[in-house]
Amino acid sequence: MLHVAHAPGQGRDKNLLPEDPEQRLTMVTTDLEQHGIRATAIRLSGNPVTEICRVAEEQDVSLIMIARYGRSDYAKNIPLGHVTAGVAAKARRPLFIVSQHISLTVSARELATPEYALAEEVWMTYHQQKADPETDRIFGVFVEGELAAVARCRRHFDGLEVDGVYVPQDYRDRGYARKAVQALVDTCGSEPLYMHSTLPLAGFYSSFGFRKIREDELPRSIRERFNFAEGNLESANVVPMAREARDSLHLTMPPFEKDG
Repeated sequence: MLHVAHAPGQGRDKNLLPEDPEQRLTMVTTDLEQHGIRATAIRLSGNPVTEICRVAEEQDVSLIMIARYGRSDYAKNIPLGHVTAGVAAKARRPLFIVSQHISLTVSARELATPEYALAEEVWMTYHQQKADPETDRIFGVFVEGELAAVARCRRHFDGLEVDGVYVPQDYRDRGYARKAVQALVDTCGSEPLYMHSTLPLAGFYSSFGFRKIREDELPRSIRERFNFAEGNLESANVVPMAREARDSLHLTMPPFEKDG
């Protein structure tokens, strides 16, 4: 039974099990021995791929058995975890990949101001947007503690704009964008919401109650953001949309301050 933790200085080790590794290894080896299987526990520090392959050679093993995903991988939309893929490419011993049952902890909620930096990291590949605590409310979907989707409600002096809806590539096709937008609508939907949707996503936003509107129906400050299109939003691949207020919800966003 081998556990390899990243060496100090190589970043946060996301492959650690929830329990202490020593305790976890002891539990597993004890359970195996109770079933008549002789087991040895080894804990190392370093590059997991390198160490797994090295130990396999040193111990002259007949089979390497490894999970399909590591702790930092299984929330993502990828075929193999990065350690498993590395071992599969480099190991000189037979390899058995276990596709384990996975139960993810997924939660959608509003981000606190100190967490806005997390949203900005997600937005780095999406126009490198910045968050403004004075005007923004940001909603995110967390998968096993990692931010997997974001959506923003920004207060202008004449209306609320929805934008910044983004899911990193590794987390797509899991419904996380829907969860983020739903959290935003549930919280901010007691006022009218406006947005510029890309044309392919207009149907997606329609499912939340947004409808297509004319450009001149947008609040002025929101409309002016797309002045570069010179009235031809379709050429910019966007369509104005609006969602009517829902009285049953309660908005707690502070009032807009012009000098803020």
